[in-house]
Amino acid sequence: MKLLRGEARDAASVEAYIDNPCIKCAVERRFQVAVEICLDIGRRIIALEGLRYPADNQDIFRVLVEAHIIPDRMPPTLLNMARFRNLLSVRQYMQSS
Repeated sequence: MKLLRGEARDAASVEAYIDNPCIKCAVERRFQVAVEICLDIGRRIIALEGLRYPADNQDIFRVLVEAHIIPDRMPPTLLNMARFRNLLSVRQYMQSS
């Protein structure tokens, strides 16, 4: 953790992010966790409200729009976040195999 704190001070630019694999890995992991939290919260809301069961992670956001829980303008961004999270998960899985 101490190493990451030192790295964070050096991550003042996009170039630092791109050039530093440690920073890049930490940022990607944090993003992945943030998206997973959004998906978990969405699933919980769907269950509590008795909404239709989502077909997949991306559908969670569609269900929330249909129920007017999140604004219509948000799904493109949220769907892209879910897709990117999936790409990160696959890449991490492939690297660990």
